[in-house]
Amino acid sequence: MKRFLFVFTIFLAAQTTGYAQSTSAGVTGVVADPTGAVIQNAIITSTNTETNQTRTVVTNGDGIYSIAPLPVGKYEVKISATGFKDLIFKQVVLNVGQTVTLDAVLTVSGVNYEVDGPDAWAPPLVDTEGTKVDAVIGTREIENLPLNGRNYLELALLTPGNAPAPNFDPTKSNTVLISSAGQLGRGGNVMLDGTDNNDDMVGGSLINISQDAVQEFQVTTNRFSAEFGRSGSSIINVVTKSGTNSLRGFFF
Repeated sequence: MKRFLFVFTIFLAAQTTGYAQSTSAGVTGVVADPTGAVIQNAIITSTNTETNQTRTVVTNGDGIYSIAPLPVGKYEVKISATGFKDLIFKQVVLNVGQTVTLDAVLTVSGVNYEVDGPDAWAPPLVDTEGTKVDAVIGTREIENLPLNGRNYLELALLTPGNAPAPNFDPTKSNTVLISSAGQLGRGGNVMLDGTDNNDDMVGGSLINISQDAVQEFQVTTNRFSAEFGRSGSSIINVVTKSGTNSLRGFFF
C-alpha cells in the first residue's frame, strides 16, 4: 500500500507539473563578453512588472540560461556579472506557450545599459526553438475586436487554417467549435488555465467564461507537444486574467 501511494503521489505531481507548463512562458539566451567568450555564473533576474514577482537564475558553463515556467505577462529582465555593466531588457512581453530569446553581450563596468521598446522583446516570426504550429490571440485583440455573442473562442478563427465547425448539441447554442485543417471541431482540445475544459460527449468546451476574464489564448494547429494531451484537431490553451498591483475593471 505504501508503494502504491508513493507511485500515485508521483503521478499526481507529474500531472500538476505538466499543466503548469502548458499555461506558462519562458526566457532563454546566451550571455557573452565583447570578444564573444561566454560568461559563466552571470545572474539573470526576471521581474513581473505587474505583480513584482521575481525569479533568479545563473548561466551555466556554456553561458546559457533559462527561466521557465513563468506566468504570462510583462517583465523586466536584468543580466549582471562581476566586472561588467548591468544589461536590462525592459518591456519584455511573454505570451502563453512562447519562449523569448534574449541573448546578451555585456561590456566592461560603467553605466548600466537598458534596452527598451518592441525590438528588445519581440518574439521571432518563425519559432526556431520548437516544432509546433501556433498563434497567440492576445489581450489587444480580445479587448478591441467586436464579437457578436461575446464568445472569445470566435477569435481563434483569426488563426490560418481554422474555420467554424457545426455544433452537435442543440442545448449548447452558444458553444463555439473550431475546425483546424479540415478536422472535426468536436475533436479539439480546449484547456482553461491548464485544466481540461472539454465536453467528451459532443465536443466543445464545458464552461463558457466571460470575454473580459480572458487574458490571452494560444491556438496550436499542428505538431503540439505531449504536455497538452490528446486532440484530434487543435489545442486551444486559454489563460484567464490574474490579479496585479493595479486596480482595474471593465464595463459595457
